[in-house]
Order: sequence, then structure tokens, then C-alpha cells
Amino acid sequence: MNENHCWGTERFHSRISDLVRTNHFDSAIDLEQTLIRYVHRHNTQLPLSALRSRTPIQDMKDWHKFHPHRFVK
Repeated sequence: MNENHCWGTERFHSRISDLVRTNHFDSAIDLEQTLIRYVHRHNTQLPLSALRSRTPIQDMKDWHKFHPHRFVK
């Protein structure tokens, strides 16, 4: 694991902690739906400097294009 990855993971966890700490959830389902929405937004809409200002999904799609043998079901 490189240094940027660890930093990015820590930042992701910190944002989730802030989200949980600063919001009131009416139920476990409400919390779950909020976390699912946040993870989707993180993966599809937030560019990361460690990924050359690209989203994780964009980077994964390029990785798949150049290394399809690593994506086996």
C-alpha cells in the first residue's frame, strides 16, 4: 500500500465519521441509505488527487481496459 492510498483511506473514513456524527438518523435503514449514497458519490463524483484528479470509478474502468484478465468473475 502506498502512502497516498493510506491518506485517502483515512480521509474517506474521517468524512464518514463526520457524516455519522453530525446527522440524526431515524433508523438503521436511514443510516444505511445515507452511507450507500455517500459511498456512491465518493466513487463516482469526487475526483481524488492520488488518482490524478479522477474518480475511483473512472480509474477502475481504465484499469479494466488495460488489464481485463484481472477482472474475473
